[in-house]
Amino acid sequence: MKTTLSQKILAGFISCTVILIAVAIFSFRNSEKFIDTNQWVNHTHEVLYEFDQVLNGTIDGETGIRGFVITGNDAFLEPYNSSVGKITTHLNKLRTLTSDNPTQQRNIEILQKQIDSVNRLRETIIALRKSDFAKARDLMNTGVEKKLQDGIRTTIAECRDIENTLLVERKKTSDDDAHSFNTIFIILLLIIGTVLVVVYFIISSNLKALKKAEQESANKNWILAGNVELNEKVRGEKEVRELAQAVIEQLCTYLKVQIGAFYIYENEQLYLGGTYAFHFRKNNTNIIKVGEGLVGQVALEKKTIVFTEVPADYIKINSGLGNAVPKNILLLPLLQDGVLKGVLELGSAKEFTELDIEFLNLAGENLAIVINAAQSRTKLKELLEETQRQAEELETQQEELKQSNEELQEKTILLEKSEGQLA
Repeated sequence: MKTTLSQKILAGFISCTVILIAVAIFSFRNSEKFIDTNQWVNHTHEVLYEFDQVLNGTIDGETGIRGFVITGNDAFLEPYNSSVGKITTHLNKLRTLTSDNPTQQRNIEILQKQIDSVNRLRETIIALRKSDFAKARDLMNTGVEKKLQDGIRTTIAECRDIENTLLVERKKTSDDDAHSFNTIFIILLLIIGTVLVVVYFIISSNLKALKKAEQESANKNWILAGNVELNEKVRGEKEVRELAQAVIEQLCTYLKVQIGAFYIYENEQLYLGGTYAFHFRKNNTNIIKVGEGLVGQVALEKKTIVFTEVPADYIKINSGLGNAVPKNILLLPLLQDGVLKGVLELGSAKEFTELDIEFLNLAGENLAIVINAAQSRTKLKELLEETQRQAEELETQQEELKQSNEELQEKTILLEKSEGQLA
């Protein structure tokens, strides 16, 4: 029977398909094994890291105790106090990570007892140092604390040796799996090379994914660059309204919007702190109550609002070419841990994109922190000025009291002289 061209093509396609499926299954299983061995390698590194953290914690405690004994300064106890909780956390994690290794579980229990012993001794040293420096020094000089710490080092070294042995074995397995995986991958590429149509679709899909990734990368870079420029504008110890003006100018310029306003939340009201090309607002006012208008509503709900049907009398753009009404308004609450710090209002002739909103949301978090810091500095300055004023008033009152006492004393002397003359 003569085989037609279409039959040959079909047979070839079926053969390629069967081979591709077989290789794909084998490759998939091999890749799963490769991933599994890599996970075990990573697991070993994680265990080693946790042992290092335990050792570092005990060393921090040793350093803190010696500094405290020498100086008596409680600040040296901070590394020791913080290390106690951290060591417990890392030990618990080690127990979980090595649950499949009875040898390491026993070593961890030994390590726990050693750490408990050295911590009890360190607590004793702390108590002695607070009451009797000489006794604390003598106890340190016995070397018991150092011996316990050396024991911890030895135990951790043994644990690390076990893990390093496992690491060598697992790396070898991983390398073998990687070699097998590479071999299968080369075979797969050779087979795929014969199926041009499939290659075409693969390349097409990859190109689309690449373009998408490039666009996402460009968007991230744009957001990052905008935040960097904004951070430059707010750097330094600026007053709140100075910050607001710098921020609104930078945002409007970077986003290429035509109008903007920055409202600062103080004393349960919103105050107009900075503007950009801002000319007119319905019910023209620089103070807005929470819940009043779109700005007040955003402050009340603490949610972003994008308004696309802007009334002709709501707000206008101040321009040398005349007054124009923006077609789109975006209002963003500035929140720090859920606490309102201000509201941004931006007006644009074009629609706000998802990228614009993502940028503003990220910038808004940082701006809330900046505004809060500026408000705190202002309050601190006001408190210092009030304290200085009160001190000056007190000094004036003391001077007046001194003068009154002197006058009273003079009058008393005169009175005594008069009574002596009469007598």
